[in-house]
This record gives sequence, structure tokens and C-alpha cells, in this order.
Amino acid sequence: MVMRRLLFVLGSLCLLSAAAASAQSGQATTTAPTFNKDVAPILFANCISCHRAGEIAPMSLLNYKEARPWAKGIKAQVATRSMPPWFADPKHGRFKNERGLTQAQIDTLVAWADAGAPEGTGPAPVPATNIGDSQAGTLAGFMDRPPDATILSPWDAVIPPTGDFTNWLIWGNPPFTEDKKIEAAELRPSNRAVTHHAQVGASPLPRGAHHIGLGPAYKNGPMINAFPVKEDGSPLTDARGNPLVGEEQEEATANVEGFNFATRLLFYAPGAGALKYAPGLVKTIHKDDYMSWNIHYNPSGRVERDQHTLKLWFSRVPATAEIKSGTVNGVNLYEGKEIVGRSARRENIPANAENYEVASNFSIGFDATLNSLWPHMHLRGKDMTFSVTYPDGREEILLNVPRYDFNWQVIYALEEPIKIPAGSVLRAVAHYDNSKNNKFNPTPDQELPWGSQSWHEMYFPYFDLAVSDEVQKVRGSAGDCADSHGCVRLR
Repeated sequence: MVMRRLLFVLGSLCLLSAAAASAQSGQATTTAPTFNKDVAPILFANCISCHRAGEIAPMSLLNYKEARPWAKGIKAQVATRSMPPWFADPKHGRFKNERGLTQAQIDTLVAWADAGAPEGTGPAPVPATNIGDSQAGTLAGFMDRPPDATILSPWDAVIPPTGDFTNWLIWGNPPFTEDKKIEAAELRPSNRAVTHHAQVGASPLPRGAHHIGLGPAYKNGPMINAFPVKEDGSPLTDARGNPLVGEEQEEATANVEGFNFATRLLFYAPGAGALKYAPGLVKTIHKDDYMSWNIHYNPSGRVERDQHTLKLWFSRVPATAEIKSGTVNGVNLYEGKEIVGRSARRENIPANAENYEVASNFSIGFDATLNSLWPHMHLRGKDMTFSVTYPDGREEILLNVPRYDFNWQVIYALEEPIKIPAGSVLRAVAHYDNSKNNKFNPTPDQELPWGSQSWHEMYFPYFDLAVSDEVQKVRGSAGDCADSHGCVRLR
């Protein structure tokens, strides 16, 4: 009996020892993640295109010394899936530039922060040399070769410390002696802090212009040699004889832009500024095209300088279709009131309006292929949805952005381009929150005007269509739509 009890006790001790050993072994297999082994690969693959010196993010994460102070912040942002920024509703559409972390990656970053953010042993990891910039990383992926051409904006701009500026529109002479087919491009300001957004295009000069000469950079601004002028060097003028500046030039340019004529190459805004199309899809800079730079600056309270750089990659395969950009701004409904044309006068958004609605249509009069969508609003922008109604009456939601964020201007590049047959209608619907519920709203008790300044509001549902050479040859400069009601020219 005594022996039996002794054996039981000894057996129990053996079991406890085995359990303890198993627990220790389990702990060994669940050792806390380290920066060198586990965290750096996640950050390098998903974060450092923005989180490095000179890019849009507020801190760099290129090495342990830089990342360690932000461990808790990283945990908080990834646990709520606030980072990497991505705002498309997963129920609608698939996008080739979609950003996000797997649950396993999130768990690794959270466990690393909870463990005190250890560095780990071994050599410090080094990111790849072809990080790309934050825009190329988010939209285009990284190019495998240097750009074929680099073009500077024609003026090293001086931005006054104060003022309410319209968009600056400055021009450069044709950069090429032969047509160039562009498969990828990147637009970057040298001073992100004061650049609200920018656009670069290639087109003929505005109606009545003969060459580039001296003119005002903006109303009452300095005279610069980057302005369309008449043959005698005098400035273009409106019906009252006043010089055309900024957006007024753009309206004049629109008067001569046929379907083939103008190419809107690229936009820059926080979170956007690069493009790369599928093989065979291109934008064209014709040998006679002048370069237009439409730039919107926000004064910072001190004198600032900026000069934009455009990098271009030429297509290395035969072009099969031309990319044309447009906005769903033909017929607009502002709280149900119809307004035709995006330049028509619109009533202000009322003070304290929580869900002000704008909707618009765009008729497609030719077979085309939809490649990307980009909602653009300002601080009161709340949400935007793109859809298409096909000729048979079937409707499809293309993109739903239920939580718009002005600080991250994402261009949503479709994973599989969508065929849009002639007779289809694109539709966009957006809502604005001009109330105190919007934490970004500086003046909820005031009416909100539409305009180019950040504290104004905008409604631009952009899209890119691929149009075959056959369509362009047939249509020429006759316009874009069989039914002109609700249709605007593509660029």
C-alpha cells in the first residue's frame, strides 16, 4: 500500500515536470517578435514608401532607432486598421493598388509593441534600394528602370506668406520633337507643405495665343516668362479686355480642346501623384503640345518656394488604346437642384448641414474601358460612390468610399478594367458634413462656398477611360458623346 502511494507521488511529480517542460517549450516557440527578424519586413513592404524622410508621413520607420519610439502608435493604428490608409468598401470592386495588412501581420506588430519593442539580434535589416515614392508605391508599383524624361515646371515659384489664390496656370514650350506614348508618370512638388494639389497636362495653347511670353503668374502676381501671349506679345484678354489668369486660361483652353487635342497627364494631391497603366495603354504627348502646370498653393504665413518635377516613362510596347481622363460632372444635382456644367454657379452648402448631397451623371457615347476612379473633395467631404448604368438598365456599383479622408487622396486603380459599352451612364453621389460633428470642419456655423481653397469645397469625381485608336480616329474633335446633355469633354 505504501509502495503504491510512493509510486503515485513519483508519477505525479514526473507529470508535473513534463508539464513544466512543455510550458517552457511553448514559451520558447512564442518568443516575442523582434524588429530585425519580424517587424522590419512588414514595415519595409507596407509602410516606408510614405514613412521616410521627405515623404508625406510625419515620421520615418526605416530603422529600429526611428521606429522604436512609435511602437505603441503603430499598434494603435494597425489594430484599428487605420493604417495603411485604404477607404474603399470591400463589398464593391477590386483594386490592384489595395493596401492593407493581414491579420498575422497585425498580430506581429501588436505583439512586438506589447513586448516592449525589442530590436533582436543579428545584422540590422536594410530596405530595398527601389522603395519608390509614396505615390508610386500606392498606385503604380515600382518602376524597374529610371525615367526616360524629367521635366521641371517652368518657374521656381515664390509663394507669398498670405493671400487667397486662384490656381496658378503656367506654361512651358513643347518638350519633344516627336510624339511620345507615356505608360507611367510621377509628379512631385519640391515643397509639399504649401502644395494643395497640382495638375500637369499637354495641349495646344489657349485660343488666340501664339507663343509663350511674359504674363502674370496669378492675379496681381509677378510677371514670368511662362504665359500664353498673342503674336505681338500682349496678354490674352477676356471680353472686357482684362488679362486671363489661372483658371480663366483653362476655360479658354477648353474652347479649343477636341477629343484628340488635350491630355491631362497627372494629378498630385496628398496620397496621389503617380500612374502606371497596363501594357499597351498610354497617354500621348504630341510633338506640338505645350506643357501646362495648374498648381494650387496654400500660403503658410511665410515666403515659400516650390518647383514641380514630372518624370515620364515611355511605353516599350505598341499602344492599343489611349487613356482619357474626365469627371462625372455633366449634369449635377445639388440637393436635388439640377445644374448643367461644372462651372455653373452653385449655392453654398448651408451652415450645420450634416448630409448635403451632390449627384451627377456622365454619358458615354462610345465603347471604352474604365481603368481607375478618384474621388476628390475637401475637408467637409464625407463619402462618395461611383456607379454605372449599362444600356440594358443593369446598374453596378464600381466604388464606394464611405469614409472619405482629405489627407489621403487615393486613386483607386481597378484590378480588372471594366468594359463600358456605348450608351452607358456613369453616376457619382457624394455627401458633405458641414456640421460640428465633423472634427475637420473649422467653421460649422458658416455657409460653405465652392472654390479652390482648402477651406472651400470641391466636387470632382475623376475617372480614367481607355479609348481605342479606332474610336479616336472616327470621332476626331467632334466631341465625346452622342447625346451632349450631361456630357463633357475628356482630356
